[in-house]
Amino acid sequence: ICFKDIFNQEETVGVLVLQHEEDALVIESFLLSCRVLGRDIEHEVIKFSKNEVLKLGKTALIGEHFKTKKNTPTHNFYNEVGFDKKQIGYVWDPSTEDVFKETTVTNLKVLR
Repeated sequence: ICFKDIFNQEETVGVLVLQHEEDALVIESFLLSCRVLGRDIEHEVIKFSKNEVLKLGKTALIGEHFKTKKNTPTHNFYNEVGFDKKQIGYVWDPSTEDVFKETTVTNLKVLR
């Protein structure tokens, strides 16, 4: 995940790894620099991931969160972005979201 703003040139600020399962996309890794947390990049990356689920016709987006002392600000993130806690992890079901908006951050770059 690359980002640039008026203060910095484009730089890598994180990584998102999505794994294809039969009916779902699994967020294998999602890491962001603490420097960009709270600037909506984390929400835009989830929007991107949800769009990928829709484009690929998958039935779910699945993520896991391992609580540590250092990641306290992220403990409720999946709940905040529409995921439900299930036995297999946090699950987003595309049928539960009526309207889905495209990502609005224009200076976010995703490498495939």
